[in-house]
Amino acid sequence: MKHYPELLRFNFADRRLTWVGETIFGEKFPFQYASPDRPAIAIFNNQLWCVYRLGSDSNKLAYRFSSPQDVDGQWTTGQVIPDHTTVEGPALAVFKDRLYCVYVGTGGDNSLYSTYWSNLDSSWSDAKKLPHHHSTWGPALAVHDNKLWCVHTGNGRDQSLRYTTSSDGENWSDDTKFPDQKTASAPSLFVKGEDLFCAHRGGTGDEILYYTSWDGTTWRPDRRMLNNSIFSIESSHAPGVVYCADDRRLIMVLKGSGSDTQLYYGVLKDESENWVLDKISESFSQAGPSVLTTQNSTFCFYRGAKTSDE
Repeated sequence: MKHYPELLRFNFADRRLTWVGETIFGEKFPFQYASPDRPAIAIFNNQLWCVYRLGSDSNKLAYRFSSPQDVDGQWTTGQVIPDHTTVEGPALAVFKDRLYCVYVGTGGDNSLYSTYWSNLDSSWSDAKKLPHHHSTWGPALAVHDNKLWCVHTGNGRDQSLRYTTSSDGENWSDDTKFPDQKTASAPSLFVKGEDLFCAHRGGTGDEILYYTSWDGTTWRPDRRMLNNSIFSIESSHAPGVVYCADDRRLIMVLKGSGSDTQLYYGVLKDESENWVLDKISESFSQAGPSVLTTQNSTFCFYRGAKTSDE
């Protein structure tokens, strides 16, 4: 069977990180299940939601969801979010009982926009432009210290990372630049206990993966992600990283560097700085993945990398 590279797919693993195998959305090439970028995922209303930019040059945002206990079973049909378009992958976060989505505009408009799912109306809100916030690549979202945090790059060729926060999901603070961090792709955010972290690749020509954390006032200096305590981990895109408190470990999934489309996963135990990486068998992507954990499973969502016949 022919599979197209932009079709979305997912893989999930048990607590021992045994991956069950890739599942592709759609048997053919339905545009409602294809995306050129990293999809965004979140648990909301006890369901696993996936929001993504549509392929086929439509640039529309779309979504679908499923019970996290039944990801191999019943998913809703892919639905377009009316009047929301983007040229990059979106970001998701659950904040104050709403599912928020932030994304970059289209048609040369690099402004950031937000929308949220309303349980009352069972629909997405109208697009709301963040006041003076622009980004070349897709943003990252996380909830920390009772605020919704958005990290993104600058406009045009400005690869500097910056952040903005909101206490109500409606009003956003002015952008503040990170001290000295740059990236040439969308960043990632993750929360570990009481700490907020940002993972990202370097700027143009630098595919080393770095991480920084918020110290309550500013972002700490970048530190390299290391494999076997010696080698810098590299990727053309930011990794997906999530903290599993029950097992006291970070779980990371990343695409390889350059033209290497293989997906890898790694584990970092508390008090350690040494990632141990391994391949996810027969899983490939041309963009960064998104990752989340539930009590018993780790989920990874991503677009594909190549056409294959099976």
